[in-house]
This record gives sequence, C-alpha cells and structure tokens, in this order.
Amino acid sequence: MEELRGKRYADMLLELGRQDLAEAIKTAGGPGAADTRLHLDLAGRDPDEGTTGIAYEKGSAFLQTIESVVGRPRLDAFLREYFEHFQFQPMTSEQLVAYMRQHLLADDEAARINVQAWIYEPGLPSNIPPVHSEAFADVDRRIEAWRTGTAPRSLGTTGWSSHEWLHFLRGLPEVIDPARLAELDRTFSLSTTGNSELMFAWLEIAVRNHYEPAFPALERFLTSQGRRKFLRPLYTALAATGWGEAIAVRIYKKARPTYHSVSVNAIDQVLNHPRPPRG
Repeated sequence: MEELRGKRYADMLLELGRQDLAEAIKTAGGPGAADTRLHLDLAGRDPDEGTTGIAYEKGSAFLQTIESVVGRPRLDAFLREYFEHFQFQPMTSEQLVAYMRQHLLADDEAARINVQAWIYEPGLPSNIPPVHSEAFADVDRRIEAWRTGTAPRSLGTTGWSSHEWLHFLRGLPEVIDPARLAELDRTFSLSTTGNSELMFAWLEIAVRNHYEPAFPALERFLTSQGRRKFLRPLYTALAATGWGEAIAVRIYKKARPTYHSVSVNAIDQVLNHPRPPRG
C-alpha cells in the first residue's frame, strides 16, 4: 500500500491495524489467552472460532518485526519466492518456520526476531515495532478540540479519508451526551454513511450511549450486513443492556434467515437462540 498511496496513507493503515489487534486480544480474553497465539490449537473445536483479527493483525506485526531486522528488500524477495514455491499447497507453522530459517533468517536474526514467541506464545512479544501516524496525530488534536467544546462544523475535517474518520470515531469518549451525538450526526451525516466500517463504529457509539435517533440505521445495518465482525459486537452490545435485548431479538428473528451459517452460529450463542432440531 505504501508503494501505491504513500507513507502517510500506509501509516494510517498500520495504526488502525494495531487498534484492531488490541481489540482482538481483548475479545480473545487478554494477552495471556491461548487464542492470541498465531499457532492455534483447534483440536475438538469449530475452526470458525479461530477466524479472528489475531491471525491478520498479529501476523502483520510479525512480518513488520521481521522487516525491522532483515530489511524490506530481503523480506520482499523472500515473500515472492515463498508464494511461488508453495502456491496452491497447504502450509503449517512448522513448515513456515523451517523454510524461513533455510531461506531468510540467520540464527542470530531468528533470535532477535524471537520467532518462537511470535508464533507459539500468547500475547505480543516486547519487540513489536512501534507505529505512528502523523495524520492521526492531527485527528487526535481535532478530537481534543471537540472534547473542549469546539463545534463539529469548526473542526476542519474537509478532505479526510475514511481512515481518519474511523480514527476520529474510535477516539471519542465512551460516554457522550445525546445532544452532542445529535450535533455530530447532523454535521457529518453519520447515520447515513455508506461506509460499513464507519457505520459500525458509529453504531457502537450509538448503542453504548442509547442514542435512539441512530436506531433505524442500526436496524438497516443489521438486516443488510452479513459480516460476523460487524454483527456479533453489535448484537452483544445490545444484549448486554436492559433496553436493547428485546431490540436485538426482534431484529435477529427477521435477519437470521439471511445470514451466513458462521454468523448464525455466533449470534445464536450471544442471544441464546434455540437451534432447530436436525432431521
């Protein structure tokens, strides 16, 4: 992405990825949880349980760590060779490590990277490279200005990419007065955005703060969106409230037949939905 859009753009993606990784680790049970390992033990489990952001974002951070030791040219050349060599073939963690040691990493480099910890141990090794986005530093200043009373129309958001908007929404306080939410909604049309990532972030805020003007958008989203990464957190948030469980059950009854089985299995558990008998 850096080659296509430049470093500023790529840095935003890296920082959003780290935010996603932190959330995935929290959802998995914290840094010591077994499911925060890249090499998962799925024996006797539904493989869908392993389909989380850990594989994507911790895997990305692992590659960033390798790059910090061997440099981008060597890593890029290795990855091209790796994909050509193993195309259309299954792969195991053990095969990957062996191939890396044979074709990329000297012993001292493998030790500096701490390959064992990255792949087989839970949490994040201490040598994870830091990420920093100058664009997000600017967004953070706008968030602070909003916190201290600056009107949304005066924040200077013209030209923001979806990444800056997502960082803005993620950086807002946990608890927000309904009047201020309404002002944000009116100014930025948040309840009618066509970007699913932004709508999801906005609806999380709306549910958390019982912001009823966004509930029609919530129902539209839950009945038109099929991705488990969006559905499960919203249903979970609704079900955790005294007022939201009935809303979640009502919407799910209508939407359930349209969802993929992976999403159905997850949300059935969230809402204790009875499964139809087999046969």
